[in-house]
Amino acid sequence: MNQNRSFTHGIALLVFAAIILGLAAPLITPVDEVKALSTESTGQETGTEWESWFIHSETSLWAVAEMEMVRETVENTSSALDDAGFNSQALLAGYRFRRYHGQFVDGIDGRIALVRHAKKEIILADTAFMRLWGYYIYHELGHVVDKRLDRELSRHFHALANKEATGSSTVTPEGFWLNEHARMDREEATADAFALWVILRYTENP
Repeated sequence: MNQNRSFTHGIALLVFAAIILGLAAPLITPVDEVKALSTESTGQETGTEWESWFIHSETSLWAVAEMEMVRETVENTSSALDDAGFNSQALLAGYRFRRYHGQFVDGIDGRIALVRHAKKEIILADTAFMRLWGYYIYHELGHVVDKRLDRELSRHFHALANKEATGSSTVTPEGFWLNEHARMDREEATADAFALWVILRYTENP
């Protein structure tokens, strides 16, 4: 991948980190307001009663290793959010994981994972567990956080990215997107940034 089009580009990561670390300031929804979201909780906690995070059915069967991987990604995401001054439980509460058995969700090429906000479900296909240290799970959690913050994360990320890369003809400026989809979709680019931010700072794999 061309370095200036990858989120490993230092400026892109620094911009995103600046946004995340500014969340306790009035850049984005104050923490006290985010806490109110906990009323939507289904009783989940990020540290206990992990079974409540998983949908179990005849079409949503989980291997132990898959559940452990999901748990690790949620724990790392929670730590990252808490360290930035968020209430991670309030931001993530209510969402559950559904297992889709097949390479891609609904058989659509490239759809490795999907979040359905109306049902508060994150759907994971086989491929989500095979690549990049849970990157696709972190990505979908990024969508959850962005949704819970009323897309403020996307708005501020792109506002600062555009200051760094003026004159771009794409929705997401050059050097701030990871794939063609994110190039023309700022919410996808933000979820990619969120995933890499957590992975590079809160996991041992990279």
